[in-house]
Amino acid sequence: MRCHVGWLAPALLAAAAPALAQEGWIGHLPGIAPALNACLVGDTGGMVTWAEPRSGGQVLVHVQRPDGARFACTAQAERGLPPQPVGVSSLVGVLPRAGEGAHAYTMDRRCAEARPVQAADGSVLGWVASPACR
Repeated sequence: MRCHVGWLAPALLAAAAPALAQEGWIGHLPGIAPALNACLVGDTGGMVTWAEPRSGGQVLVHVQRPDGARFACTAQAERGLPPQPVGVSSLVGVLPRAGEGAHAYTMDRRCAEARPVQAADGSVLGWVASPACR
């Protein structure tokens, strides 16, 4: 008896797509961590809720402040120098992107569930946890 399950693969991919979308920006860590940190410096209590590497060494970063306010920050890395913020704008009235808020990246460990993001040398660049980890 032969069983055909070819129809199952698309169904499984469709079911997995939301989870993959939520994991999307986390998969770029630790490579984009310096850009995330550049956008968090000076924003006490802020957390990255979404990020996207762009061309030319830029990373678009969405940050949420403790009061719930959100802003977008673009960090630019040039010639081996640490990334610097090159643009910041409010996200008032802008709907969150798919998967935004499923994870939070912070520069400090805020709860026991937070997982370290480590550089190749083992140094801790930041922490990833659920946004509830404040």
